Amino acid sequence: MQNTRKYRVLVVEDDRWSSELMVEWVSMRNELELAGRAATGAEALDMIRAAQSPDEPGVDLVLLDINLPGMSGLELLGKLDVLPYVIFTTAHEEYAVDAFEIGAVDYLLKPIELERFHKAINRFLSIMENNIPFDMYRVVEEMRGGDKYRKSPLDDDLALEYAERIVRHMEEHRAFADEDITLQKLAGDLSIPPHHVSQVLNSTLKKNYYTFINTYRVEEAKKLLARKEAGSMTILEIAGIAGFKSKSVFNAVFKEFTGLTPKEFREHGDNE
Repeated sequence: MQNTRKYRVLVVEDDRWSSELMVEWVSMRNELELAGRAATGAEALDMIRAAQSPDEPGVDLVLLDINLPGMSGLELLGKLDVLPYVIFTTAHEEYAVDAFEIGAVDYLLKPIELERFHKAINRFLSIMENNIPFDMYRVVEEMRGGDKYRKSPLDDDLALEYAERIVRHMEEHRAFADEDITLQKLAGDLSIPPHHVSQVLNSTLKKNYYTFINTYRVEEAKKLLARKEAGSMTILEIAGIAGFKSKSVFNAVFKEFTGLTPKEFREHGDNE
């Protein structure tokens, strides 16, 4: 069944021409709807916080200029407890390269071309619709530079306690098998602040969120594929049980982690 959900987009850009252009381009995509536009970080901060109220529809994606007057885009994100997905926009190539290398949803280097805009939106839609594990908190910390999480009040003992709780939740409750699990949802289930979950994964468990979740999913899939009694199960059924939302993503991630497609792994058995 085709996804009919519209994702709400906030345009944050101090240049009027660029802002109007992105608003027009957002309106061209049937998957998107405009949540609003802001010209400063302070204005955007108020709008995002208001949209995150329980009775409000929220903001799914922010098209965010890094260089804003008064408060930079990164400073803006640092003031939010719950981060939306972000596509950075910038006229400075070094920021764009950094954003891309650390795994931001995407970046748009000014002057922005329509084809490049559509490519960035398509990447965002793929992350959302396939629920690809994604951690905006790590992206923001990396973009800030310096020591990661340097201002965090999380001490080593509490970090270890959180790490044990996260791992136990994965193993005992098979949280990875929830195809709609997100870092924010995981944090909510454990009553741990989302940025602390991100910090523990990256600094204590030494895995980013993408690797952490997909390691469990791939191991679960390997067990199912190796079982003779599971021979009648289709690849798609196994993908669903392991927590993958689509067969194509399952195939790509499984090969990324094992070097084999699920079909090849089933035919050749566990080669570890």
